[in-house]
Amino acid sequence: MERDQIISDAYYASRGAITRTLRLAKLKDPKIKQEDIKRWKRANFNEEKRPTKYNTWVGKEPKEEYQVDLFQEKKGAPHQLMVVDTFSKRMAHEPLENNQAPAIVKGFEAAFKEMGGDPKSIYSDAEGGIVAKTTKKWLTEKDIVSNITVNHAPLAEAMIKVLKNRVEFVRKHKNVEGLSYEELLDQEAKNYNANHVPKSIGMTPLEASKPENRDEVKMRLELKRRNRNPQPKLVVGDEVRVFRKKDTFDKGYKAQYSDQTYTIQGIVQTPPTNQTKYIINMKGNEKGSLHYKDNKFTRNELQLVK
Repeated sequence: MERDQIISDAYYASRGAITRTLRLAKLKDPKIKQEDIKRWKRANFNEEKRPTKYNTWVGKEPKEEYQVDLFQEKKGAPHQLMVVDTFSKRMAHEPLENNQAPAIVKGFEAAFKEMGGDPKSIYSDAEGGIVAKTTKKWLTEKDIVSNITVNHAPLAEAMIKVLKNRVEFVRKHKNVEGLSYEELLDQEAKNYNANHVPKSIGMTPLEASKPENRDEVKMRLELKRRNRNPQPKLVVGDEVRVFRKKDTFDKGYKAQYSDQTYTIQGIVQTPPTNQTKYIINMKGNEKGSLHYKDNKFTRNELQLVK
């Protein structure tokens, strides 16, 4: 019996426990070592973890990209909309009637007005109301590019955490009787924009939004940008797997990337941010439902098959 077959039989018999696999495999081939089992496992299972750091994208000016996301105070509570300018770090919050497309469009209209104008593009995860045809049509009519990720909108999620923490701090240390959660969110968002100084830009978000401060903000962001991407570069013809965002109740052992592999068919620069995207054909397979991706993925959403 071949060594790989012995390891395979032992691995499944031990339900994936490495130490027990080694013990069972040695009964048939005493020369098998733990390194042999780990090598076999790497070759047969898609368990590589995603890197924790990526290259930093730096915009040219305010309103070039807004990151957007939905959140709730707790499960079952009304939905809230977070919008944050990637360049200036200015944020806006809007309460939503629900998480459906018409309510999100209404929220976008109010939030973009609060932010001082429409963006050239938005960046968000695949929230159903955001990728819906109604929202897509509204964005197209406004000439706003929608970039949807299968992962997360990291800055928007970070700002949601900041805003929630500020509200809880105010609730704990000040008399806020009579103010609703939505009113506190709005109050703290405005306070953040006017008074907080993020280290990355060295001034308040409102100051960073002014045209005369654009060059200074960009210089500060460039100095802090991360350029050493730990992931190998991709080229046309490479075989890749696609990242799968876990649902809330997914088990921890579910692979982070698709079982199906795909071939990169092209590489494009997408306006207005000139972000590099890789074209793969997903039609008629396990991820064919990702209609909002239009078969274009960023480097952070792909894993090179070695």
